[in-house]
Amino acid sequence: MYTPVWALLDGKREYGVSFLEIAGGVDEGDLMVERRFETEDGETSFTLNAKNFEAGIDAFGELVEQLESGDTQRRPQDLSSRR
Repeated sequence: MYTPVWALLDGKREYGVSFLEIAGGVDEGDLMVERRFETEDGETSFTLNAKNFEAGIDAFGELVEQLESGDTQRRPQDLSSRR
């Protein structure tokens, strides 16, 4: 599935990482934490993946805080916009 490559091949100008509630079908649960960032000219799958790992590490702390406090910020995904 290696999504960074697909994002680059599709010319996406934005990319990101998200943590989802496990519910319903594959990747259909509510969004709990999300980080988005701009892709840059000359971006490679390696650089995009590195940015994604950094964003994921940053987002994970927020996810843990929400789960510990019980104050989760879930929001439904717009499944119609996926491909």
